[in-house]
Amino acid sequence: MGRHKRLAAAINPPLSTASLTPRNGTEPSDAPTTSPRQPPRQTNEATPLAETTPSATTDLPDVGQQDLLNFRPQSLPTASRNLVTAAARVVQQVPDTTPAHQRALMGELCRLLVFDQAQHGRFDPPRALRPDLVDFYLKQVAAGRTAGGLKSLRERLYRLGRTLQPDLYPDERFKAGRPKELQPPHTAGEVQRLYRFGFATTPALSRKVLLILDVITGAGARPQELLALRGQDITSSPHRPAVTLVSLTSMTTGAIRNVPVLDKGKSERLLAAANAAGDDGLLVGHATKNALNRVQAHIRKQQPGLTMSTVRLRHYWLVDLLNRDVPTALVHQLADLNDSHSLAGLRRWMRTYNIAEATTVLEAAA
Repeated sequence: MGRHKRLAAAINPPLSTASLTPRNGTEPSDAPTTSPRQPPRQTNEATPLAETTPSATTDLPDVGQQDLLNFRPQSLPTASRNLVTAAARVVQQVPDTTPAHQRALMGELCRLLVFDQAQHGRFDPPRALRPDLVDFYLKQVAAGRTAGGLKSLRERLYRLGRTLQPDLYPDERFKAGRPKELQPPHTAGEVQRLYRFGFATTPALSRKVLLILDVITGAGARPQELLALRGQDITSSPHRPAVTLVSLTSMTTGAIRNVPVLDKGKSERLLAAANAAGDDGLLVGHATKNALNRVQAHIRKQQPGLTMSTVRLRHYWLVDLLNRDVPTALVHQLADLNDSHSLAGLRRWMRTYNIAEATTVLEAAA
């Protein structure tokens, strides 16, 4: 029991004893340097704690921690087993970490402790993970690192320091993911060129190109919904026989929606494709993404410079509906949108109404 108490005191001392002894009393420069300078001075200095010789398993959980104890950073030949064990004790306290994340934290903490040992003769995790000393260390290793890499390193060391001494660090901020930039819609000219290619190419490729164009620009199908489309999902509208209904099943919610296709040429081609496939036959032929990739590759091979993106085709369909004054509520229904993020991202390609046009639309709605 006595040895364990001495060990705990050496690795996790009270904050008042986590001090350092500068060698020359000078303050560090703000300029990054590859050679360590003296870390920040603090008053009421105490003698640095000596490196201890802990047991390899003391205070460490039995499950999943042996890898931490066996960790040996290849770039740190001077890292002793005692140093690695002390680092493992800190890392295993960090919540919500995966094994890969723990190994990354181990590498960074071991490097910091080796630096701390070089400065003071002995490593001391609470001292090394003080915010001012972490910032001093970051200045010394800044050379050769990108701004993003240095920011990532700071976040890791701050997280380790916050685990040991939460009162010295500000609360960790929640970071909302940056909205992903939407791919721009295909232009009307690009869609026309794709249709011209579809009508002029070989019969087998023509059938697939026209099917993809008709289903996406006519009904707004997502790539996964297009691949799952069967002959029985293409029918004539019972209310208007000239209109074709495309039944699409959402891959995320399982909800089924019927989208009317009013264009006569698209309707006729879709009904013909459905009859050729049969009720249970897949229209594309293979329900894998590679089926679409192969079609796109054939287009680029036969006509370099011409590209077809299923995502950009769907965005073209969305923008076209909104620019033709289709109500936003109906667009949400037909496109199976659960929020407005996609429409907000496509706003730059939508029309802007002048006062006269806005008045006319509002009067029609009223």
